[in-house]
Amino acid sequence: MKKLFFTLALAIACLVSNNINAQSLERRAAIDICECSHIIENNVSPEFREIINFKLIAETEDEFNTAMITFVTNNPDKAAKDLEWMQSMNDDNGQFLRCISKMEMKYDNTELDTPEMYNSIMVELYEIECDFAAALFMFGAEVQEAEVTEGE
Repeated sequence: MKKLFFTLALAIACLVSNNINAQSLERRAAIDICECSHIIENNVSPEFREIINFKLIAETEDEFNTAMITFVTNNPDKAAKDLEWMQSMNDDNGQFLRCISKMEMKYDNTELDTPEMYNSIMVELYEIECDFAAALFMFGAEVQEAEVTEGE
């Protein structure tokens, strides 16, 4: 699962602003991120979507982890199916990776990979009411930050 979130974070890190208005670029990036997230959202159980969305309001990482463990414990079949689907997203021919690759190419050579832009894109995701993508975006940023910290 970390690999999925890393892939999403990597795709988002590749987003970047040439001669385009930054606000409009951020909005377009948020819309594209939202569209790619629908691929995930439409293929996992409603309960799993709720857990992912809970990431946005959980006060601590432990609170989120407890919710995830509770979901897995109480719904082992659904959880297994959801996690299996999430792992299958790493397939190079999969719809999700094609969407991410298209997004990477679209935003190549821009400046959307800064912490300031991360915050702006999160705001845009909230404004367009794409909470699931915001939660995934948050996961991706956390994974990327952890990998940068480990590399130091």
